[in-house]
Parts: sequence; C-alpha cells; structure tokens
Amino acid sequence: LVALALGASLAIPNIWIAFSFVGSTVSVVIGFLMPALCALRSAPARSRTAALMLLVGLAVSATGVGNSVCSIIRGDTRP
Repeated sequence: LVALALGASLAIPNIWIAFSFVGSTVSVVIGFLMPALCALRSAPARSRTAALMLLVGLAVSATGVGNSVCSIIRGDTRP
C-alpha cells in the first residue's frame, strides 16, 4: 500500500488532479450508488426506483470524471 501511494505521488505532478478524480468518484458512490445498492438489497419491491438511482449515479459519475479529464487536457488543474 505504501509503495502504491509512493508510485502515485511520483506519477501525479499536481495534487489537484488526484483530488478531482477522488472527489468525482467518491461523492457519487456515497450519494447515489451505496444508497441504491442498499435499497436493492433491503427492499426488492422498490427495485425499479433503486435501479433508476443507480443509472442516475452512473451518469453523474461519468459526467464528473469526464469533466475532470477535460480540465486536465485543457491544463486547468487549479482549485
């Protein structure tokens, strides 16, 4: 784990790049995907709502990661 962290810190030139990817993925997982997965497991009768929430979460995640990639390509990596 320490070697992985060292390799990532040497490979990523700016900490804001890592923050943008972590923020765009973890916030979606906590806000959309985990509640939807818990709802699918605990209340199968509401599976349609939970599946819709999963799809919305995946769309929001793709948008966030895409925005992070576009900002890195443009060179805009400041906070």
